[in-house]
Amino acid sequence: PDVRPQRGNVSAFDIVVKQQVAWARNRGLHPDVNGYLPDVLENMFVSLSAETEAAYRAAAGNELTDRDGERAKMRALHSSSALVCNAFEYWRTNLGAIARGLGIAESISKIQFEAQLPTGLRGTAPTLDLLLISSEELAWGVESKFTEPFQGRHRNQFAASYFASDAGLWHSRGLPECEVLARRLHSGDLAFAYLDAHQLLKHALGIRRKYRNGKLILLWHDPGTSESTDLEKEIQVFAEAIDATLGFRALSYHRVFDHLAQEEGSHDAYLDYVRSRYLAV
Repeated sequence: PDVRPQRGNVSAFDIVVKQQVAWARNRGLHPDVNGYLPDVLENMFVSLSAETEAAYRAAAGNELTDRDGERAKMRALHSSSALVCNAFEYWRTNLGAIARGLGIAESISKIQFEAQLPTGLRGTAPTLDLLLISSEELAWGVESKFTEPFQGRHRNQFAASYFASDAGLWHSRGLPECEVLARRLHSGDLAFAYLDAHQLLKHALGIRRKYRNGKLILLWHDPGTSESTDLEKEIQVFAEAIDATLGFRALSYHRVFDHLAQEEGSHDAYLDYVRSRYLAV
């Protein structure tokens, strides 16, 4: 039986934002009414490395800098970019811990935040939250979700150019089942309410174009509501529909933090931070 707490008609998004604001205020921080902090640094467990900061500044997401009257996205307490940085920037000098946390058996030689992997089509390339590189042929693309699945039905679509090739873009990269799923989504034969399947399929195409044996990982935050139960069901449908060779896995941040808690050494401050901030229900 599902023993998740009953939240009435309050949305998962509202629950997460309320939790984040409460966490911030308990730490003496001062978020505004929309859950934004005055400065990005206040949203970080550790300062971003020069390499990570450069990657975010080079990307098109306006994550670190206020611009044209818009606040930097990473000032938001509910920012998924802040979440992925708080989860993994601490371990930048211990890539083995990241691999173990994500259940990756192979060694990782390089980590990159905000990695753009072009699909081969025109336009802005999809941006992965995290890229973990093992070799010239093997890498894991990681997509991180915090509140995004719970903010309303996705409007992400495929342009017609994705299906202009007779051979099929996904099929040509060794992903025939992904090709079938993409065409079903494009035709409207299938739709997801919570999972951004279009984005994941674009990432699959991009990582397979760059890495012959590229794999895909979805990380998501579980607020413990009926909406997250529905998201889990959609993830399962997606996983069963795509090619097994893509090595797709979906992990909740709860599970990742449980794995990282097993790492040797003293990581109490990190674990206290992520547990109090992201695991409180």
